[in-house]
Amino acid sequence: EDSKGTASDGSPAKASAKKKKRPASSSPPSSSSKTKKKDKQETKKLCLATGDRITSATEVSSGPAGPEFPEGWVIKTYRRSGGETIGKTDRFWFSPGRYIRFRAKKHAKQFIDILNEPSINGDEDAAAEAYKKRG
Repeated sequence: EDSKGTASDGSPAKASAKKKKRPASSSPPSSSSKTKKKDKQETKKLCLATGDRITSATEVSSGPAGPEFPEGWVIKTYRRSGGETIGKTDRFWFSPGRYIRFRAKKHAKQFIDILNEPSINGDEDAAAEAYKKRG
C-alpha cells in the first residue's frame, strides 16, 4: 500500500479493522459529567425492570395473575423465537402501579408482602426500594 491509500496492484486498499485510539484528555472531567454518572449509578441501583420486554419473543398469553394476587396484577407468557432455546416459554408477573416485572412468582409474592407492610402502605416506589435493599 502506498501513501495514497492504494494497493500495489492499483486497487483501493481495504480499511484497517483496528480503530484508532483517541488521545487522552489532559483536563479533568467536568463536574456536570461526574454528577450525571453518579445519578445514573444511583438509578441503576434502585431500578427494577418495568414494562414489557424488548425482545423478539412472542407474547403467547396475558391475563390476571390469579386468585392469590391482588387485583391489577398481570401475568404474561412469552415464547422464545431464537437461539438454542427456541420454543421455550417464560412467564413474567407485572405489578399494577409501576408495572414492575418479576421473573418468579415467589419474588412477586415477596414484593406484595412488602407492599402490605404498614410502613410502605401500598406505595410501589417505597416497596421497590425496600425490595432491592433486602435482596
